[in-house]
Amino acid sequence: MAAQNGNNQAQDREELQSALHRLGLPPTYPQVILYRQSQCPGKGLGLKAARNIPRGTPILAEAELFWIAGTPDPPPVQASKPEFQALSCPVVPHTARARFAANNFEMGKSGRRMKRGIFVTASRFNHSCVPNAHFTWNAASKLLTIHAIVDITQGQEIFLNYHPKDYLKPAIERQQELRTSYSFVCGCPACQPNTDSKRASEARRQWMAGLNSIIGLNQNTHTQGQREQLLANIQFFGRQLQEERLFYPQLADVYGKEISWYRREIQLVINGAGRTRLLYKEEALKVATAKLDLDVVCSGHDSSEVRDTLRTIRELRQV
Repeated sequence: MAAQNGNNQAQDREELQSALHRLGLPPTYPQVILYRQSQCPGKGLGLKAARNIPRGTPILAEAELFWIAGTPDPPPVQASKPEFQALSCPVVPHTARARFAANNFEMGKSGRRMKRGIFVTASRFNHSCVPNAHFTWNAASKLLTIHAIVDITQGQEIFLNYHPKDYLKPAIERQQELRTSYSFVCGCPACQPNTDSKRASEARRQWMAGLNSIIGLNQNTHTQGQREQLLANIQFFGRQLQEERLFYPQLADVYGKEISWYRREIQLVINGAGRTRLLYKEEALKVATAKLDLDVVCSGHDSSEVRDTLRTIRELRQV
């Protein structure tokens, strides 16, 4: 067992080194400040790139000021901290609950309860429905990390998506939720009224919402023709996400669905149906490698997402 674990770790290291080489990313980064606080018109304070930030660069790794689980109210001793009191509270009255709701980040689970924490610097990043950075709780380092998911030029504001799961909702619904929770109007390309970018984004997201429902309804299709159509829908959905510049976690999730499709087909081949197993294995590995690259760029090479994808690649190679 120990020998097998050592072999798995060696395979994972080799796979990860290959990914870093493909992406042109160093294994470590110098400890330099990549952002500066700045006034952003219509949004108050925000953080802008202090220099050019290449895709995949870790922008921030921050420990929590405090965290709570299972309750919406921070304890008085935590709520009275000056760093917490200095954070924006868009809802009136300015209660500790409202301030916490507007600034917390998920930190994984403590037992069955979700932990949510306050991160003073991370809370300063503003929102965009088309973000250029992504936040992840790194359970290994116990730090909230933020990575550039596209190249960010010096002086450009750094944006996170506060509600990444809401990307298929119409702009009017996303705007309403942001106004209710944060009291601001999003001005990103997917939300700016009366613009070609807004109209194109709205049409694309509406089309993706319908296609996503079709994919969900056809996960367990049986005939080969139906299964081939399911794969085509998943792949088209991924291309639309890239057109919309929604790379993480949305595109990574679609890659996961595509890998699951190939795994099912491989099993059917083993049972005597479908095309050759080798073909499906090669295609599955291509997708898993693309997902690994995306995980490394957007969540960091030491993240749990990367570890999970490395395990998937290892399992596929053993099929």
